[in-house]
Amino acid sequence: FYPQRSIVDKRFCYIWNSYVQRSDGDKVVPMPWNSIVQSSIDQDAGLARRMAFLKKRPVEEFYDLSKDPGCWNNLIDDKGYQEQINRFRATLKREMTESNDPERSYFRQ
Repeated sequence: FYPQRSIVDKRFCYIWNSYVQRSDGDKVVPMPWNSIVQSSIDQDAGLARRMAFLKKRPVEEFYDLSKDPGCWNNLIDDKGYQEQINRFRATLKREMTESNDPERSYFRQ
């Protein structure tokens, strides 16, 4: 069980990984296909970082799709995006409340 919620518009993507928050970051996503790319990981440090990121995701992710359409650079801690991030958090909170989302009780800002 790996619940996630996201808010996306034409420019930004905000992702909240509920399962990470529920487990205090201890839950790791199983990736059975990891063995297929393992030989490439050994030769590419960027790919190795991305695979580690996918296995153990942060609680929140925020991407500027106009600059990073592949969602490689998580901007959640970037001070230059805090206004947008706060807006997306508020939108997610409102939508989760309005829809009576069962994950709402885990959403901590």
